[in-house]
Amino acid sequence: MTGTQNKIIKKYKREIRQFFPIFTKNEKRFFNDICSTVSDYTESHTDFTLETLIDEIGEPKDIVSRYLLDMDGEILRKSLFRTKFVRFALGIIILLTVTIGLFKIRADYLTFIEGRKSYIHQELIETIILEESDTPPEETNQ
Repeated sequence: MTGTQNKIIKKYKREIRQFFPIFTKNEKRFFNDICSTVSDYTESHTDFTLETLIDEIGEPKDIVSRYLLDMDGEILRKSLFRTKFVRFALGIIILLTVTIGLFKIRADYLTFIEGRKSYIHQELIETIILEESDTPPEETNQ
């Protein structure tokens, strides 16, 4: 098999994988079956191209749509709902994480500004020398 044919196989498998809206264990099993079919076909036909692969096995979107049409509607609905819920929950978690991070960065920046304002840039030491002055003697009246 040439490098070009390996790229064709990888591209074909990647397209099939991307068309699945959900990817549970049943879809993984189906995907592995399709991959083994592709491998069997490419081993028996060494001079295949993308067009011959599509003609023999099918368009990736058609393969996935046939699989989804054959799937029980209730199972598909539950799986799609679960996937939608997980994506929504992950979105909320990411949004909260970013928001908390921004507040933390702002608080750290304000602390930095406050610390910079209170930093002593120059220290001034003033020495005062006190000398004793001559005081006039006290007068004594006697």
